[in-house]
Amino acid sequence: MKLRLSVDALEMLLRQNGIENIKDVQWATIEPSGQLGYLLSNNKKFATKEDIEKIQHALTQLSTKLNINSKMQSENKPDETRINLFSKIKEGDSSYPKRLK
Repeated sequence: MKLRLSVDALEMLLRQNGIENIKDVQWATIEPSGQLGYLLSNNKKFATKEDIEKIQHALTQLSTKLNINSKMQSENKPDETRINLFSKIKEGDSSYPKRLK
C-alpha cells in the first residue's frame, strides 16, 4: 500500500515531532502504524550522553594542560611590577611617572 503526502502534510508531521526544517531530515517514512519514522541528517542528530562525556573529558584534559602551561610561564616570567617597585626603592628613585604628576 502506498500513501502519498503533500509537502505541507509532511512538514506538519515533522513539526509535531520537533523538527523545524525539512532540510534537517535525511529520510522519512510512514510506518505501518501510521507514525512518522525519520533519520536526522548528521549535523542535526542529538548528542548522546556518551558524546557529552567525551567532550567533558577532552575539556578537562585541555584545561589541565593549559593550567600547567600557565603556571610554568608565570614561574619562569619575572614579576616586572615587583622588580620595578623594589628596584626603585633600593635606588632611592623618588621620581614619579608623568601620568601620576
